[in-house]
Amino acid sequence: MATGSYAPNPVFTGLDNSGAIVPLGLLYTYASGTTTPLATYTNVGLTSANQNPVVLDSAGRATIFLLPTSYKWILKSADGNTTYWTRDTIGSNTDLDNDVAGTAGEALTAGQVAYLSDGSGALTSGRWYLADADQAYSSSTPTVGFAVADTASGAAGTFRLSGRVTGLSSLTTGALYYISATAGAVTATVPTSNVRYVGQADSTTTLLVTPNPAVSGSVDIIQVECFT
Repeated sequence: MATGSYAPNPVFTGLDNSGAIVPLGLLYTYASGTTTPLATYTNVGLTSANQNPVVLDSAGRATIFLLPTSYKWILKSADGNTTYWTRDTIGSNTDLDNDVAGTAGEALTAGQVAYLSDGSGALTSGRWYLADADQAYSSSTPTVGFAVADTASGAAGTFRLSGRVTGLSSLTTGALYYISATAGAVTATVPTSNVRYVGQADSTTTLLVTPNPAVSGSVDIIQVECFT
């Protein structure tokens, strides 16, 4: 059964227990239910990590993008001596898989990352093709997902837009993954162009998938504001 998480808001503002802002406050971010530090990021592509703790500005604000997992946050005063609040289960809920039906534009293997074509590259609009960081149109398209099963060209298939992809191999647990320059593959190395984040490995064989919108679209993944 899925569990709830705090609602997102475009700007994080740190407030104390009286509702006053916390200038230069310290926001410590951990994996949910633990004391293991878990990074947040300054950009939608998840390539630039905030320091941990995040240091709020003089108005108590910060730019915070989250990984597709749950966090625990602790807000402290600028000197770290006063703890204002602790909040757990902040962020994405990955308990449910979001799958859609579609038609393969070429042969796809289970676990390969694919994109829904708009017809660019003289391909068939509305069909799914292997994503490739060497192709701007296949990494910047609005919709990417993972083939759930082997699917022949022209056959109906299922594509996972978010949730957990299993049956992968040689992943680095905790690493962030992006569309690779090898068609259909993912990589933990940030590509030099056409960067498209797709998920984070929670084991060597499974990937928590929440592909972000194309960076060129300037659309945020998640930014959160917490109130007591």
